[in-house]
Amino acid sequence: MTELIRQGARQLIHQAIEAELESLLAQYAGQRTADGKAAVVRNGYLPERKIRTCIAPGDRRAVCPAMACCI
Repeated sequence: MTELIRQGARQLIHQAIEAELESLLAQYAGQRTADGKAAVVRNGYLPERKIRTCIAPGDRRAVCPAMACCI
């Protein structure tokens, strides 16, 4: 049962982060740098690391803190 709750929590957090990121990227989609490149782009992922939640510790792939950055 605990594993099912963990998986559900992971999925909800992932969906929330993705939705927030898509909203942010859409907000700045029209902004360009002086040389015509997108001013805000999606960044990558950090390596997996140990995290602790209220359920249990585990290895997770962490989204880059910036999630989107200016070039």
